[in-house]
Amino acid sequence: MGNLFSNLKPKPVAEDEKRWDINNHTTNIETATEEDVSCFKDKSKLYLCYKICKSFSKDLEYKLYIITDKKMKFGIMNHNESGLSAFSAEDKSEYIEDAVFKMNKDVRRRIMLLAGPGKFNFSHALRNSEHVARYIHSGAWISYQMTEASELRKLFNSYMSQDQIKLINVHPEELAPNDEGSLEVMYEEARDHAQYGKQTLLILDEDNDAHNIVILGPTGSGKSAIVNQLYNKQVVLSKSSPNSVTRKVQYTQGSYNGKRINIVDTIGMCDTVLSPDQVYNVVKDSVKANMVYIDKVVIVCYGRIQKDHRDSIGKFMEWLRYANYKTNFVFVYNKQEGIPTAERSQHLITMCEELGVDMNKDEIVSCPDGSRRSIKFAHSLGIKAGTPWDDVETELTEFKRAVLSRTKSRIKVPLGSFDKRTQLGS
Repeated sequence: MGNLFSNLKPKPVAEDEKRWDINNHTTNIETATEEDVSCFKDKSKLYLCYKICKSFSKDLEYKLYIITDKKMKFGIMNHNESGLSAFSAEDKSEYIEDAVFKMNKDVRRRIMLLAGPGKFNFSHALRNSEHVARYIHSGAWISYQMTEASELRKLFNSYMSQDQIKLINVHPEELAPNDEGSLEVMYEEARDHAQYGKQTLLILDEDNDAHNIVILGPTGSGKSAIVNQLYNKQVVLSKSSPNSVTRKVQYTQGSYNGKRINIVDTIGMCDTVLSPDQVYNVVKDSVKANMVYIDKVVIVCYGRIQKDHRDSIGKFMEWLRYANYKTNFVFVYNKQEGIPTAERSQHLITMCEELGVDMNKDEIVSCPDGSRRSIKFAHSLGIKAGTPWDDVETELTEFKRAVLSRTKSRIKVPLGSFDKRTQLGS
């Protein structure tokens, strides 16, 4: 829905909204050849840089981003200017370093996807210079200048529809990483699990009545593996890594006990590329844009819970009001295969103490077979792929029941100061 005072619409908004068509969220650039980007040598040091620009009005500044090796630079400046050019002495005095990384085959591939012929479908709101530079750097399509509190976001937000807002910091379709797994069934013996439907970039408004699950946790804690266990199928890529495997907020859709289900696999907290605050803001913005209600929040931990992990988890717990919705939260201490029972119990107790969680909280719920059973909200899991079913059946069944069962309350996602959605009752 546009601003009612459209005749007062700022010129930059009028220009940018021409490229907000949700059916045309693309880059319009053909893939370059390796020769086209050969100026950036393998293993060479690259810099993510920005300079401060004045635009739109005298009072608004924004950051223009590039990638450079201090000899050549690559960036998307605007709708008409993009590509490779020399890094000049003037550039050296103007640009500020944000991050340093090395050229490798993945970085080269991402540059190639953006450096070919064609006219880039530039948009300050959806496909700007920061999106491009950070995509080359890490694979994530993120502009922190378009997170909720930023001045650039405030300029455009009141003129964007809710569906257009959902596209903010979402990969253009042809650049979205293919994160779908092999779809191999994990346990033939398992019966009580969600049925997988598809992956999607956005959740449509009509899906707000679905059972919505958000999975949060530090990088390497096994969040994606838990998504797969909930579906009993390899639906998303999962591996141990110091960098988050998930470079976008990843929505999967399916069904459970005849009802629609949405499971959100989020970017890992505290990885080596994105800061905790950056992850928090991107995940929060995406969830707010796509969901009105959350039914279950699954928080996954593994290993020593460091201060930055505890702080990041605490911010999400505060935002989603754990104190008021304790039975909507499920806590998991993961990767416990092969660990003695007593030690596993102590790990679970320590996690709950560190996070301020009531581990003895339980609730009676209805199960698919019609029975009424008690579920708990703190779990120790050892569910590494290939672990025999007999070794995981009890703990995995109890965990799935806690996550997939409906509780009496739903968390209404806290809205921002300029959120367009109708303020529905709890």
